Amino acid sequence: MYPWPLCEINEDAKEHGIGHGDWVYIETPKGRITQKAYISSGILRRVVAEDTFWTLPEKGEESLYGVLEHNFNVLIPDGLEHTDGMFGVLPYRGLICKVYKAPKNVKERTRVKSVTYTPQS
Repeated sequence: MYPWPLCEINEDAKEHGIGHGDWVYIETPKGRITQKAYISSGILRRVVAEDTFWTLPEKGEESLYGVLEHNFNVLIPDGLEHTDGMFGVLPYRGLICKVYKAPKNVKERTRVKSVTYTPQS
């Protein structure tokens, strides 16, 4: 539906030099991903809601379909002490993270080609 991984950020992101459509880094002690900022008044201050399970099929199997560049799961801590013992899922829906504007060259490196979907009969 859209060619970029988006993260929704409150309008207060502008105070930190982040504008609508800018590439940003989202970082936790576990890892860092890039997504495009979607500035919105519909989300709480100091909250970022990012796309989950983002992949880039055109990058191919050898790069794991770009999963380590944009996927939220890169930010989640490993280990049983952080997950539900039965299902292995996180018992919470939020993480403390750092969000900051990415350098200009990130856009060229992570550009997504247009992919056309053709339903099978």
